[in-house]
Amino acid sequence: MDETVPENHRGKFMAFTCDSSAGTAHLRGLAEAGMTHVHLLPLYDFGSVDERPENWRYPDGDLTHFAPDSTEQQVRVVRVQG
Repeated sequence: MDETVPENHRGKFMAFTCDSSAGTAHLRGLAEAGMTHVHLLPLYDFGSVDERPENWRYPDGDLTHFAPDSTEQQVRVVRVQG
């Protein structure tokens, strides 16, 4: 996660409007080196994904205490998946 991007722009195309972000600085450097095009992948916007943060659901608790493949982590994720 790029901490140089305002939190409300992280993970969104609005992140490219932040002139002071590390990502924008890197892209600027690539342009100065002669790069003229960037292909962003994946670009498909899933119609089934609700992009309004106020409607997002999160698992209970801090999942970092569990292994990624742990049963407890999976149980908590399944509780909130749509």
